Amino acid sequence: LFARLKAEHMSGDETDRDEGGKKIHPPSFTVTEAEWPSKKYKGLMRKLGQWQNEDWKNPTLDGDYKGGSGPRQRHYVGKIVSAPAPKGLWRNCYSKRWKAKLKPHQLRALEMVDEDYDFTLPD
Repeated sequence: LFARLKAEHMSGDETDRDEGGKKIHPPSFTVTEAEWPSKKYKGLMRKLGQWQNEDWKNPTLDGDYKGGSGPRQRHYVGKIVSAPAPKGLWRNCYSKRWKAKLKPHQLRALEMVDEDYDFTLPD
């Protein structure tokens, strides 16, 4: 799955600002999401992000502490932006609502894998 993704396919962050346009401290970010990913795909990415944050907060090995600025404080407000969809993902990686808007030639151009991706993660 990850070998088929590029940075342009990921969600983005917009720096939150106060009424005067200045950055908020500590910095926080509003997540901007593409329309193409399915809920299951987004759930996987969010869970991996949570794991990364937990690993940073709770180092388990000597020397595992990363120091410096911690992970970004991100919040989701449902802001959708136009972003390209990656080709060649499994059919359940793409939003059904988004796919329904595509023309037949656009669907073919996605080169979708005609199987479902297993989004199961270990506990």
